[in-house]
Parts: sequence; C-alpha cells; structure tokens
Amino acid sequence: MKASERTALIAVLTGLSVAFRFLKNSITQIQFVNIPVIFTIVGGYLGGASVGAAVGFFSFFLSDLMIAAGPWTFVDSFLAAAIGVAWGILGRKLSTKIQIFLAAFFSEFIYDILSSVVLYIVFGMDLVTALVIGIIGLFLPVCGGFILGVGPITELSTALLSSIIIPRVKEVWVVRYER
Repeated sequence: MKASERTALIAVLTGLSVAFRFLKNSITQIQFVNIPVIFTIVGGYLGGASVGAAVGFFSFFLSDLMIAAGPWTFVDSFLAAAIGVAWGILGRKLSTKIQIFLAAFFSEFIYDILSSVVLYIVFGMDLVTALVIGIIGLFLPVCGGFILGVGPITELSTALLSSIIIPRVKEVWVVRYER
C-alpha cells in the first residue's frame, strides 16, 4: 500500500470513528458499543499495524477532545492503538466471520478490563482491587455505574459490528488494493 493510500485510510477511518462516536454521545452517553475500537479493528485488519495504531489512537484522542477529555483520553488512546497493532499483525490470519467475531469480542473484553484497571490505579486503587472491580464492573454497576451487564453488551455489539463490517469492506479492499 502506498503512503498516500495509508494516510487516506487512516484519515477516513478516524474521521468516521470520531463522527459516529460524537453522534452516539449526542444521543446518549451510555456505552453500548465501542465505535473507536470497531474502526481500530477494521484499520488494523485492512492496513496493518501502523494503520490500526494510528486509527485507534486518534479515534479516541480526537473524539475525547470533542466530548470530554481527561486521564482516560490517554489510557483509551494507547490501549486502542495496541489493539490496532494486534489486529494489524494477527487480523489477516482470521478467515471466518466467527473467528473475527471471537477475536473482536476478546479484544474489546481486554480493552474494557485494562482501561478500567489502569484508571482505577490512576485514581488510587491498588492493582488487585482495581482488577477485581474492573472485572465485576463489566457485569454489575460499580464506582458510579448504573447499568447491569454493560460489559457483555458492549463486547457483543462491538464484535458483531466488526464481524459484519470486515468481510464487507474486505471484498472491496481486495478488489482495489490487493490484486
């Protein structure tokens, strides 16, 4: 892929991610889908590790500047970049929608736990307490939360959308960029 195509892919996926996240947060701030992680996964899958990292980092960083920046901005941006790198390295080894779904579910699950744990530590919890609260918080309201099962809902919706988008985009991508 040419540098200009890589730059365009980063710009388009990041722009879509920021726009959709801003739109979703304009309607509700309830987390039921992780839009930046979806576009990060797609970016890593299509463009490789550097594209995935850039889309992941800038999707969270730029949208947080529009929504509400804080310590979570850096945590979320770097974790998403790491997911983008992982998908850039391993994503193309996934050949079925089920494999993509399971890998996306696991990616979002790891992201959710790590983002909670790191932020709880930043706010003063010890590692073990942060890990326990981070895992429990996926299923039960903790630390100001109010929704039951928000973690699995987010993981399922993010994985489902990723497993639908990737095969569709891949069809177009392979015709244009890999033949």
